[in-house]
Amino acid sequence: MNIPSTSLVPKMLAATVLACLVGSSFGSPSFSPWNSEELFKRAVTSSGCSATGTASCTNTSSVSNLCCFQAPGGLLLQTQFWDTDPSTGPSNSWTIHGLWPDHCDGTFDESCDSSRAYTGISTLLTNQGASDTLDFMNTYWKDINGKDETFWEHEWSTVSRYDLSNYSPALICVLSAWNLYEVCGLLTLFTVGLRTASSTLETKCLPSGSPKGAEAVAFFNTVVRLFKTLPTYQWLADAGITPSSSTTHTLASLTAALKSGYGFTPALDCDGSAVSQISYYYHLQGSVIDGTFVPINAPEAGSCSSSGIKYLPKTGSPVTTTSTTTKSTTSTKTTSTATGAPTAIPTKATIQAIQNGNQVGGLLSLGTWSTQTLATYTLSGSATSLKLSTSKGTCGVSDGVFDCGNGDSTTFSAVTSGSLLLLAYQGDTSFSSDDVPSGSTVYPVNAGSDDDEITPRANLRVMSPPSDHPCLHLHVLQEPFFVRKLEPGRNQLNEILKDLEKDGSSFFSITRTDEELSVVGQYREGMPDAYREVSGWRAFKIAGPMEFNLTGVLAGFVEPLKRAEVPIFAVSTWNTDYILVPKEKLDISIEGAQGRWVDFRKEGLRKQ
Repeated sequence: MNIPSTSLVPKMLAATVLACLVGSSFGSPSFSPWNSEELFKRAVTSSGCSATGTASCTNTSSVSNLCCFQAPGGLLLQTQFWDTDPSTGPSNSWTIHGLWPDHCDGTFDESCDSSRAYTGISTLLTNQGASDTLDFMNTYWKDINGKDETFWEHEWSTVSRYDLSNYSPALICVLSAWNLYEVCGLLTLFTVGLRTASSTLETKCLPSGSPKGAEAVAFFNTVVRLFKTLPTYQWLADAGITPSSSTTHTLASLTAALKSGYGFTPALDCDGSAVSQISYYYHLQGSVIDGTFVPINAPEAGSCSSSGIKYLPKTGSPVTTTSTTTKSTTSTKTTSTATGAPTAIPTKATIQAIQNGNQVGGLLSLGTWSTQTLATYTLSGSATSLKLSTSKGTCGVSDGVFDCGNGDSTTFSAVTSGSLLLLAYQGDTSFSSDDVPSGSTVYPVNAGSDDDEITPRANLRVMSPPSDHPCLHLHVLQEPFFVRKLEPGRNQLNEILKDLEKDGSSFFSITRTDEELSVVGQYREGMPDAYREVSGWRAFKIAGPMEFNLTGVLAGFVEPLKRAEVPIFAVSTWNTDYILVPKEKLDISIEGAQGRWVDFRKEGLRKQ
């Protein structure tokens, strides 16, 4: 490339930036008591799209009607778990993980569309006529930590993510007047409003008059009916492959058995040597709501090794959740059976009022019930001995009334009920009030049960403020990590890059200072011994997006690790934090993470 004179650099740079600104513009009936054919036919909404058109990711020209053509998330994965300790779901069935809309190249988006971050999935499904879907999910779509509702909310967020590929790029080249070398990069600007990764589920694609959340209901219906066509357990059993604590298998034998049933090759992921997840890949004709899923071979292999794979039986204690709801003609009374004390309590929280599974406002700083902006409460102590305070002062119960700022200080407790963390007074999670607030009205809250059936009752949910870690997802990466320190010589960078790139390390970070050169990354077999000798680390990945004003992410994660005396090594990128811990400290680190992160999963790098 010809190098222009340095006097032209300012003009060239200005023109390039200006140009960028101007240009941006189960197949088996034994799998379920439900009739899969009827469920397949029923959808909460009909897309009105053809289910026989061009399949996603196979078009040769641009498609304008993205309500009937899945883009950019045209590569769909139906993922299933095989959880063994603790076990989830029936012992003779895999369970649902989700349905993920990846880009056609296998990449995916991580940014959540907060306007469609629906909560109360159970209520949403019931209210829109999908109670049979909910019943199936309660058996076959289970969270390993017992927080099914939170798990469902998270899986919905994977299809309502923003597509961040809708940028207009312009190339900027800056010339150094001293060294005469060229540095080029891409300046990217938004051109139009963001669209979600699953275009066919955007609200504008729904029929006029569709209720709020109809697209989420359609999504869960689709995931359930697709799962019913994929009897993984049965396909393996048909080939003589059943769970065993001692038998090992080759990857080839497992995939051959699955291909015999599915017709194509899926991807298998392992937790260590034990199979833990399967991904079935599809293209889509029409809409996610009622389109045709076209099976394809997995474009990439999972994380299982080629041999020595165990298919362990489900021997751990299954997760159970219990709740009961009773209704009267004049009011709603909700009681919950606690499943146990939580392992960790947030230090900051809002207190939401939950009636019949729905949030109806919550508590203000004086302890009153309102539908206005909720106050932030400070919590201290433990689950069995909990103190609350607000900006008005300490909170307590006086003459049966909950209040804050009057000098009262009462000890409460916190218990889990399903996916909810509930406030309890003297062991009772039921609170009451004179009426249900709306608009600017507020009502005092009475602690404990009331025999008056006319009195509205609610549970008080302890909820971490959204700003603590919005849309952040925590993963445990399967591969070992290395941390290597070198002298800060300049001539070794190319050699290091060759070592890392030729062995396919999917993550590495190189940092150089005047005193040292640090290399951190995933260890792969075949790397030089120098990397193997320092690969005694395992990594947690906290995936964003992370705004620059977001605080407390690392601090919140490492706090329980500090108490457990676990040393860490942290590496940050734009939207991701990696926290490395010694491999012998992994289990205790996971225990700490489970108490603080509601969407925690022990899974591989690619999992969502």
